[in-house]
Amino acid sequence: MDDGSSARELGRRVPEDLAIVGFDDVDAASATTPALTTVRVPVAEQALAPARLLLSRLEGRHTTSAVLPTRLVVRDSAQPAGRRGPNIARRLVRVVVILVNDQEQDH
Repeated sequence: MDDGSSARELGRRVPEDLAIVGFDDVDAASATTPALTTVRVPVAEQALAPARLLLSRLEGRHTTSAVLPTRLVVRDSAQPAGRRGPNIARRLVRVVVILVNDQEQDH
C-alpha cells in the first residue's frame, strides 16, 4: 500500500495537492501518514455474495451481479483541515464507483 510517498516523489502533497482514496479499509489504512480515506465493504458479504451466485448458477437459476453495501471512511488523505471538508471524499468515491460500474458493463 502506497502511503503517499509516490506523490511526494512527484512533488505533490497529500492531501493538499492530491486526494487519495483506497478500497477495503484494511487495518493499515488508519496507520499511514496521512491516514487513508477508504471505502469499507463488509468482509463476510464479500465472501457470501459470490458463493450465493455460484450456488444459484449450479441450481440452474439466472444470476445477475451482486451489489455489496459500502461505507465511506473519511480520513486525512482526502480531507485537509479547513480547505475541502468531507464532501470531496464523497465526490471522489462517486467517481470511482461510476468508473467501476462502467467497466463492469463493458464486459
